[in-house]
Amino acid sequence: MAEIKLDCPHCGQHLEGDEGLSGQKISCPSCNGEIIIPTKEAFQPAAKVVRVTTSAPPHPAAAPIPDEEREVFRLKPTAKAFLGEIILGILLSPFIVGLIILLNVWYKVVSLKYRLTTQRLFVEKGLIAKHLEELELFRVKDVTVKQGILQRILGFGTIIVLSTDDSNPRVSLIGINKPVNVKETIRNCYREARKREGVRAAEFIPS
Repeated sequence: MAEIKLDCPHCGQHLEGDEGLSGQKISCPSCNGEIIIPTKEAFQPAAKVVRVTTSAPPHPAAAPIPDEEREVFRLKPTAKAFLGEIILGILLSPFIVGLIILLNVWYKVVSLKYRLTTQRLFVEKGLIAKHLEELELFRVKDVTVKQGILQRILGFGTIIVLSTDDSNPRVSLIGINKPVNVKETIRNCYREARKREGVRAAEFIPS
């Protein structure tokens, strides 16, 4: 029985089949492209079923998707962190100095912002003239919460982030509501950042 041999014009896959398929349309078993089998005159005299005789070239492996930086939270200090100043400002409100104290508290609350992403921690200060501090999370070595008795009662505190970054070895986030929850969020993020960067805990021993 005579066979015909041809290459798929779409993907180059080598095919063999029975000459009885001459002039018929088939689908390439590799790429599903439509193929018209040439007439038998074009072939030497030789399966009703077209079969693959060589393996199709493997598809190139998909490139890994880079880890995209995602925002985790944005926070501002709670006004409760400046309760003493607020009370003093109210008591002195009949005088200019009281208004100045209250205005200063307002400025502290609105001009200080904290932002955490999956890769970095940002501290932004100022309204018009802004100062931005940035800390790569894989450099963080510890996160702690500082709370006094009154702060525990009122539900806020200061989060202290320690790192191996020479420019930002200690970053304080003041006036944070539910500080323990926020601290755990930062901890989970910096641990994930360490894994991505292949940083071992031993590398965080201060010199």
